[in-house]
Amino acid sequence: MIRRRHPSPLELGAYFDGELLEGVTQHVARCRKCRESLEELHGVRSAVRGELDLTDGSARRRARWTVALIPVAAAVALLLAVAAPPGGLPVTRVQNADDAALAPAPPVDFAAPVEPEDRTAAPSPPADVEQGQTAAPPAARGQSGKGRAVRAGDNSTNVAATDVAASGDTAPAPGDPANKPGTGRAPAAASAPAGRPVAAPTGPLRVGVPVPTRGPSAGEGDEVMRAVRAVVEQANRRGGVAGRRVTVVRVPTDNEDGRVDALGRVDALVGGFAIAAPAGMPWIMPADVVPAGPDVAASDLAAESAGAALGADLAARNAQGGTIGAIVTAGPDAGLATGLARSRPVHTVEAGRSTSCDQEVFALRKRDVAALALAVPPDLARRCAAAAARMGWRPAGGLLLAPSAVYAHLERDFVAQGARSAVALSMPNSDDAGSNRFRRSAPGCESYRSMVSFAAAELALSAARASNGLLSVAAVRDRHWRSDLYEVTGGEHTKANVVSVRFGRWSNAGPGRERPSPEPRRGVILPDPMRPIVALGRDG
Repeated sequence: MIRRRHPSPLELGAYFDGELLEGVTQHVARCRKCRESLEELHGVRSAVRGELDLTDGSARRRARWTVALIPVAAAVALLLAVAAPPGGLPVTRVQNADDAALAPAPPVDFAAPVEPEDRTAAPSPPADVEQGQTAAPPAARGQSGKGRAVRAGDNSTNVAATDVAASGDTAPAPGDPANKPGTGRAPAAASAPAGRPVAAPTGPLRVGVPVPTRGPSAGEGDEVMRAVRAVVEQANRRGGVAGRRVTVVRVPTDNEDGRVDALGRVDALVGGFAIAAPAGMPWIMPADVVPAGPDVAASDLAAESAGAALGADLAARNAQGGTIGAIVTAGPDAGLATGLARSRPVHTVEAGRSTSCDQEVFALRKRDVAALALAVPPDLARRCAAAAARMGWRPAGGLLLAPSAVYAHLERDFVAQGARSAVALSMPNSDDAGSNRFRRSAPGCESYRSMVSFAAAELALSAARASNGLLSVAAVRDRHWRSDLYEVTGGEHTKANVVSVRFGRWSNAGPGRERPSPEPRRGVILPDPMRPIVALGRDG
C-alpha cells in the first residue's frame, strides 16, 4: 500500500495514546514536523485537562493559540448541536485511505434478502474467473413481484433438471413430471427506492459447509465436501450463477474460532452437519435433523412426518393389525409416535434418558404390540433395540426408528438390522435416476449425508440462479422445486422415502421399491430382516 509522506492526524493521535502503528514510530523519530505536531497535541490536551505548565516560555508560546481555540471550538460544537436535525447529523463515508484502514469493519449482515420487483436479464458470465477469488459482499436486495415459471438447471448427466413452477401463464415443458402450475413467484431485478434498477450482486457467491475436521466423523465430512464441490465445479464450468463464481468454504464444527471466522466469510450454508448457526444466516437443506427455524429451508423430514410415512408403510405391507408400542422420551424424536398415531393406535411408554430400556421393552412385549417404535434419540434407541434383542423379541411390524437414527448410523449396530425409518431422499445405493447421477458425479461418496449435501448445493444454486444471483431462504420457499433427487414446496420436502437396514446399511424399502429376494436353495436358510435370526419357540 502506498503511504503518504507523513502519518495522518488520526494515526498521530493513536501513536500519542500509546498504540504501536507500523512505521509511525520510525517516521516520528526522524521527522521534525511530526514531532512538533505531537507537541501541539500534547499542549491541547494538557490545556483541556488544566495541566499545562505556563511558567515555561516555550509552553506559553505553544499554548497561546491553544487556549484561544478552546472557547471557539466550544462555541462551534454548541451551534452544531442546536442546528442538528432530529436523529443527529448524517454520517458520511470515510474518504481518507488511512482513516478507512483504521475504521472498524462493519458487522456481518446475514439478513435474508428481499426479492426484487421487475425482472431483468442476468449479466453475462465472465469469460475466465478463477474460482476462490475474493470480492465484495453481495449488493443490496430489492422486492419481488409476480412472474412466470423459470426453468433452473438443465438435462445434462451431471446437473439436476430442477423445475421452478411459478404463478403465471408459462408452465414447465410438456412431458415434465412437474407439468403443473405452482404458487411461487419468479425473480426479478432489484429496484432502488428512487425507482432506478439495481444491478445484480457482484463477486463470488460463497457457500459454507459445516463439517468436522477431526475425529471419527472426519471421513464423512470429507465426503460431504467432495459432494458439494462436485456441484460447484460443474456450475462454475458453465459460467457460475448469474455471472457470479461460486466458492465453497469449509465451516469446522469442532473448532470454535475457525467456525466463527468461516461463518463471517459466507453468504449461506448448504447441507453439512448440525451447528449453532447465527440468526439470519440462510441454511439450505441441512444434512441433519437438528437445524430448524426461520432461517432453515428444506430440512429433512421431521419425526412426526416420518411416523406418518411409516404408518402408511405398515398398512401397505399388510402388517398385522393392532396397537403399535412406542418408547418415548421428551424431545423432537417423540414426534415419531405422534405421526404413527395418525393411522394406527399407539401405546406409549415413557423412558428416562439413562434407562437400559429392559423394563420398557418388557412392558410392551406383554401387551403383544404389532410393532416397536423407538421415538427416542439415537443413543437411547441403541439401548432399547439391544434390550429387545436380549429378549429375543421382534414384533411382526418390526422396529421403527426416527430419522435421526439414519444420520447417527444405527445401521452399523447388529441389533438394528431390519429396522425401518423414513427420510426425504432415497439412499445413495438405490437404483433410481437421482442416486445413479449422484454416484457418477461424486465418486466415492457413499453416505446419505453426502447425498443430501449434494442435493442441497444443487437446490441452493438453482434458487440463486432463479433470483438473479441472490441466495436466500425466501428464494427457496416461494417456489416449487423438483429434481430426480428431491421435491420441495414452500421450503418443505413433500416426499418421504421409507428405508430399512439391510446387511449393515440403509436401503430403500418402500412398497414396490424393494429388490426381489433370491430363491432359497435347499439347505440354505435366508434370515428374515424383520425377525430375529434366532427365534425361540417358533415352529418350523
